[in-house]
Amino acid sequence: MFLDIILFRNMIGQAIANNEGTEVVFRLILMMSAIFVPCLVIGYTSFGGLFNVTKKLAWGDNIKLGKTYFEGVKDNMPRSLLCGFVSALSFFLLIVLGAYLHLNQPTGTSTLVFIYILLIIQLLVVLMLTTYSLTQGVYYDNKVGSAFRNAIFFSMLTIFWNIIIISCSTFVIYLLMCFNVIT
Repeated sequence: MFLDIILFRNMIGQAIANNEGTEVVFRLILMMSAIFVPCLVIGYTSFGGLFNVTKKLAWGDNIKLGKTYFEGVKDNMPRSLLCGFVSALSFFLLIVLGAYLHLNQPTGTSTLVFIYILLIIQLLVVLMLTTYSLTQGVYYDNKVGSAFRNAIFFSMLTIFWNIIIISCSTFVIYLLMCFNVIT
């Protein structure tokens, strides 16, 4: 995933430096986002195994790391794939629509700012819902619809802390990328 970002960040920088136009830059951003979607979906499937190992460690069970991890991946595969796809689609919308608006709209317009705010809010909501849904999948044997309904309830119950945690972690990643620590 980070290799995708590094590669396309350099390609986009070259396109801008060579004055190749907004169409080429937008195509590169679209390709980067399209490659990012399956990477994120695959990444979400590993969370089921991670949460299963964490649960068993917290309960004091004896675990075999590989076996317990892959049991968790197998048991939570449908929910993890759905959460990964929803999150990936949300990231895709944020990156692609944000880039399109940034490249084709005059900067500073109130419409542009409003759409950016809406895109960021939808990303925050999706991240909260998928996080709660994935963690519930390890502990409870709910159907996917019930898990999302419970996730809505839990995320609204602690919305202030959810927004702070997601914003701070996103800000740290942004700072690391700005100072070329990650890329």
